[in-house]
Amino acid sequence: MSDTNRGLIELRGEDSLKFLQGQVSCDLHQLSDDNFIRGCHCTPKGRVIFLFSAGLKDSDCIVLETHPSIVDTAISSLKKYAVFSKTKITDISDQKLSIEPELSDLDRLKAGIADITSGTTDQFIPQMLNLDLLNFISFKKGCYTGQEVVARAHYLSCLISALPITEKNEWYISEANFTAKTTKF
Repeated sequence: MSDTNRGLIELRGEDSLKFLQGQVSCDLHQLSDDNFIRGCHCTPKGRVIFLFSAGLKDSDCIVLETHPSIVDTAISSLKKYAVFSKTKITDISDQKLSIEPELSDLDRLKAGIADITSGTTDQFIPQMLNLDLLNFISFKKGCYTGQEVVARAHYLSCLISALPITEKNEWYISEANFTAKTTKF
C-alpha cells in the first residue's frame, strides 16, 4: 500500500501526458517534478468518476493518487479512452509512494476536500463538491471528457447566484435571460 493509505495508478508511456490532458479537469502542463496537481476525471455527462492528486514519477510516467476503493473503477474508465494512446495504465497501490503531503480523512474534510469512493462515483458534478473553488478544475485548458457540462454549470451558476431576490424572496428572472438560466444539465 502507498505511504498514505491511498490508491495509486500509474500511467506510463510517451503519450501519457497528452492522453491524460484530454481526460481530466486540471491542466497537467502545470505539473513539474517539484509539485503535484489535483483534478478529477468525469463521465461525458460531467459527473465525477474519481478525484486524484497527480505527480511525475519520471519523464514518461504520471502517478495518480486516489481513494483506494475507486482504483479499479478509475483504471477501467481511463482504459476505455486509452486504446489509441501509447500509455499503459496499472495499479501500483502496493508501492511505497506519496504524491502529496499526507492528509488524514479529517484533514481532508477540514480543508473542504471531498473524496469520491466506490459508493459515490458518478453521482456529483464537480461544482457540487466545490472542486471549482479548490482549483481541481482549469477553465482555460481546453476540452476534456465532461468539460461542456462542467463549464456550463460553472458559468450559469455564477449568473444564477447573482440574481436579485424580490421582496417575497422569489427569484427574479427577466424574460431575456430565462432560457439560459433554465438550461438542464
